[in-house]
Amino acid sequence: MNTEHLSGLQGLQCFVYLDDIVIYSYDLQTHINNPSNVFDRLRYFNPKLQPDKCEFLRKEVSYLGHIITNEGVKPNPGKTKAIQQFTQPRCPKDIKSFMGLVSYYRRFIPNLTKIAKPLTNLLKKNVPIDWQNEQQLAFETLKNYPDFTKPFELTCDASNFAISAILSQGPIGNDRPVAYASRTLNKAEYNYSITEKDCLAILFGTKVFRLYLYGRHFKIITDHRSLKWLFNCKDPGSELVRWRLKLEEFNYEVEYKKGKINSNADAFRSLLIRLYKMILSQIRNLPPPTKNLKLLKILNILQTFSKNSLNWVT
Repeated sequence: MNTEHLSGLQGLQCFVYLDDIVIYSYDLQTHINNPSNVFDRLRYFNPKLQPDKCEFLRKEVSYLGHIITNEGVKPNPGKTKAIQQFTQPRCPKDIKSFMGLVSYYRRFIPNLTKIAKPLTNLLKKNVPIDWQNEQQLAFETLKNYPDFTKPFELTCDASNFAISAILSQGPIGNDRPVAYASRTLNKAEYNYSITEKDCLAILFGTKVFRLYLYGRHFKIITDHRSLKWLFNCKDPGSELVRWRLKLEEFNYEVEYKKGKINSNADAFRSLLIRLYKMILSQIRNLPPPTKNLKLLKILNILQTFSKNSLNWVT
């Protein structure tokens, strides 16, 4: 179908890709009227429609490998299953096929190019297929990264000089890290109270990982008192009102992180301990050949940062 047939309607009432048309609306009454506008165009240009492929008044549709709902867009489980069941590549053609599948969902995988580098290095000219630990780790990471059928956890923390967040999946204490983010505080934020910094860390985490969290129920792991303060604060200023409105966009529950320490060094130390546990759990679950040296180096770095406070974890 020529997209010019529906020009003027695209982006307002429908989208067209080759011979696929999606008609969308923001309310039921409008959605009853919009198809008639599209049908008028189709009658004029006279393309043929297959009734068995037409669906109407759906709250959720599968389109171009994605599931589209009123809550947002997510990968189609039927498509991601092909990635998860992909066998170990044996030749450049296999690697290209796998990367083609994974790249289609690159918007859901931060740092895809960096993660896949051990695999794409094997596609260079005159490079033999030498499948080592780093290739296996990259392959397994991309196959299971992330699972949109499972809920996400967002762990947030703050210190006097920075805020940080970890996005993970799995049972608390045995969860698998998906992505990490942190930044230093600016001059104005440096003067915030620790409660305000905690709230800022949560806002930062939901903003950075919005693509994963928006439209899904997830768990925030933090000091819940900061959120209670935010939503119970009397006569909040304009900035606090903006914070409230931003968080109200999300569907979440809060799990109190008992014993949270707010000192300058220990706030991040507690976050590093949690990150250490996640990575250590992943290494222990891998078969011996795939215990990659890079992950072990990460653990060493974390131990260096948090010094002796990690000794009890192992």
